[in-house]
Amino acid sequence: FVVSPPDAVIDAKANALTTNMQQNLGLNPQQTEKVRVINRRAVEQVEIGRLRYKADPRKLAGIVETAGSSRLSAIKDVLTPTQFAKYQRKREEKMGVPNVQGVQGNAAPGLGGVPSDQ
Repeated sequence: FVVSPPDAVIDAKANALTTNMQQNLGLNPQQTEKVRVINRRAVEQVEIGRLRYKADPRKLAGIVETAGSSRLSAIKDVLTPTQFAKYQRKREEKMGVPNVQGVQGNAAPGLGGVPSDQ
């Protein structure tokens, strides 16, 4: 028996994410649909992981990381370089730290690691 989250939950989260990106990045209709598919796949992976591995936080973190990096890579292919740069900036602001893992290229200058004593 495989536990899976309701489609309505996955669709709601994916649609909210997509609408937010559409408004903030000025996605065209084709980009919006591609991004919706990418977001839905990532949300589904994370939600299934949450149900399946709620007793194993390390395994769940791995699922979230994998879903996030494959989503990022797929989104990079859909957005223009300008849109992707804006998306990355917003993402970094939201997370509080830059996340450049899974993105080819170098970290922005001055955005090195945060000392662990802070």
